[in-house]
Amino acid sequence: MISPRTLRNLRKELRSSALAKIGIVLVLAMILIAAFAPFIALHNPTNQNLDENNLPPMGFSRTTEETTSEMVNGSLELTNETVYVNASASHPMGTNSLGQDVYSRAVYGARTSMMVGVLGTLLAAVLGVSVGLVAGFYRGRVDDALMRFADVSLAFPSLVLAIALIGLWGRAAVDVPDPFVVLGLVDPVRSALGLPTGMPDSFVLPGTVIVVVGLVNWVWFARIARGEALSIREEEYVKAARALGASDARIIGRHVLPNATTPILVLATIQVAAIILLESSLSFLGFSGTTLSWGFDISQGRAYLSTAWWIATVPGLAIVLAVIGVNLVGDWLRDALDPGIEGEGVSEMADEILKVRNLTTRFFTEEGQVNAVEHVDFDVRDGEVFGIVGESGSGKSVTALSLIDLVETPGRITEGEVWYRDADLAEEHRDSHPEAVDGDYVDVRQLPEATRRWLRGPAFATIFQDPMSSLNPSITVGEQIAEAVEVQRRARANPRRTRSRTQGYGLGRLIAGAVLPSQSYVSEESEERAVELLERVGIPDPEQRAEEYPHEFSGGMLQRAMVAQALAGEPDVLIADEPTTALDVTIQAQILNLLTELQEEEDMSVVLITHNLGVIARMCQRVGVMYAGEVVERGSLEDVFENPVHPYTEGLLGSIPDIEDPAPRLSPIEGNVPSLLDAEMGEKCYFADRCPKAMTSCLTDIEEHEAPAATDDTDHLVRCILADREYDESEALGSAAKQG
Repeated sequence: MISPRTLRNLRKELRSSALAKIGIVLVLAMILIAAFAPFIALHNPTNQNLDENNLPPMGFSRTTEETTSEMVNGSLELTNETVYVNASASHPMGTNSLGQDVYSRAVYGARTSMMVGVLGTLLAAVLGVSVGLVAGFYRGRVDDALMRFADVSLAFPSLVLAIALIGLWGRAAVDVPDPFVVLGLVDPVRSALGLPTGMPDSFVLPGTVIVVVGLVNWVWFARIARGEALSIREEEYVKAARALGASDARIIGRHVLPNATTPILVLATIQVAAIILLESSLSFLGFSGTTLSWGFDISQGRAYLSTAWWIATVPGLAIVLAVIGVNLVGDWLRDALDPGIEGEGVSEMADEILKVRNLTTRFFTEEGQVNAVEHVDFDVRDGEVFGIVGESGSGKSVTALSLIDLVETPGRITEGEVWYRDADLAEEHRDSHPEAVDGDYVDVRQLPEATRRWLRGPAFATIFQDPMSSLNPSITVGEQIAEAVEVQRRARANPRRTRSRTQGYGLGRLIAGAVLPSQSYVSEESEERAVELLERVGIPDPEQRAEEYPHEFSGGMLQRAMVAQALAGEPDVLIADEPTTALDVTIQAQILNLLTELQEEEDMSVVLITHNLGVIARMCQRVGVMYAGEVVERGSLEDVFENPVHPYTEGLLGSIPDIEDPAPRLSPIEGNVPSLLDAEMGEKCYFADRCPKAMTSCLTDIEEHEAPAATDDTDHLVRCILADREYDESEALGSAAKQG
């Protein structure tokens, strides 16, 4: 099943790429020509007429020398005469040396080339993927043996190996009945169009060639599948399936193969083009087993290149167009289905749905100003999960509240921009609030309060930490979710207006609704939608559960209900603030699986806030590490986890036990998160007093730097001087300096 995100990526790439459109048109044209050849061919491609041989195409003529003999005074005299041969309307692309219609042969040749290309690729994919998955999954001797055999296969040129195999097995071919002709559909249509009848009732499928090209090209699929299997077999869900007793065959079929399909599909399109070229080469050399082939026609026409160039040119152009079309489609699929978009993460060229810049939130308390969030920058891309991780008190939850403008007194967002991509919203406010609009992006912090309130639901939705305290204990779960649905339904009916959320729902309507069900604020449609959402998030007996109160739900079911409520507005960005903190380990896994499934199917971007690095590793494509209100390191999951630069990030990773190698001792981070009171923070690196690599340079304000060894993303940024220089022990801070 193709996920909504995949479809979106395909549509998006197609809209932006003229070459992709050209490729699809060319491929569809070739497929239709091959399929309906009996209807669109002007003549039977095998019929010969030597009286019309080498006729030029329309718009051209050719000359030929004719010798005539005549008796003059009792002796025979020979006379050479130049004769002009003109084109025939019944043969618009000319004829070959046997008088066969070049256009009709090109049309039928498409059948051979396209069938060999598709079937040969299918055979190569089945064989290669099977070998690659087994080699990558089992590794060891199995991997060594299979890959050495693959390496030997690669040592031979494809064409040479194919010719050798055909020479060994012979040129076997299969006559395949033409279904249109057999069903009697062709002659009536051709008669109605004024075309000659009597088309071939079958076409020759070169069986040996199909098998040979599959055997020659399987290695490429094997190498791709092996690489994917080596990576996927280390994923936690594969280990979990093995722990549950799943067989190797089920693990490969259920977990490994589906996650490896994207690069295999892209390779398949490229291989179709390669196999079309290989089949044409074999036909040109006479190894195909059929004469209705583009390569065979080029071979027949090479002797007439100077006198009847069209015999070889027409099938040659057909090959060029078919290969270009298939390659353009392959490029489109590669760009749209890049593993960075579907699977491991989003492409680094994906558009940002949210851009946060210099976000700063203060709390003004009796003790003083608390700098809870300090100049935070990060981006959230289309369809990705962006993780924010850090210790308790690092500012993660306040950042989430700041994004949706829910910071309560004595807190206040004092600086920053939250740019949200919505072309319609941008166009609506371009004239009234030009400072808040930049292209398709809108800085929601500069919009009116009513508009910011409207955005909660269809643009941003939140799942809070404690579901028990987030649901009203005196109202049924179903009614609370239905109210959220109703709010969004009314808002969409009258967008951008705060009043549309209540539609005059005051005290009078409240009393009337309590007495008269027909006056209830929540419509039947919203109640039905609430039940659908409960079912969507995996709650059994949703209709019955909708009538129950929060205290009748377990912790896991309450969290599912919170997820259902967040989905009521079909948001673009879902902010999940510690969604599994209050749950046991088993329920945590279920909720994370649910979020993953919903994120992919609903095509949402997710900002996942947690202190659990394991959750980040499992769920996120990119991550930001927070400490003392700042994002101290951010980038792709691979960069941050595999090549951490900031000592705090290294400390977090070093405090986690390694399941595969539990022998090394853990390295906990000494000390505590510092006070965030402005009077005590100062202008320095806030981690300096706990950092084992702190230097005198750390006592100044530290800016964000690009990491020196980014591997997956150019957007690996670190707020640490170690991004620009090596640790110098001679400049190390003493304990007194750290505390000072």
